Amino acid sequence: MGIEDYFEQAAAKQADLAERIYCDGKTIFIRIGVTSILKSVPVNQVKTPEGLLRWTYELARHSWMDSDRLRRFIEVAGEAGGVKFQE
Repeated sequence: MGIEDYFEQAAAKQADLAERIYCDGKTIFIRIGVTSILKSVPVNQVKTPEGLLRWTYELARHSWMDSDRLRRFIEVAGEAGGVKFQE
């Protein structure tokens, strides 16, 4: 496998995660199957670092939430809720 293949696979994985964990402005949706939504998180519950941490902890407890999905949730929730990770 060449470097181009690696980047192609990484881009495909990111696109898949973007389709599975997304925000409509009011709610963050987490979809694991093709059509089923397992969790929906109101954006107003992740507008503080504490709220985001609370939801991250809750989601991390589930066997279906792997590190890539959790990272995607943190990115989406942080952006939607206005929580900044770095200055």
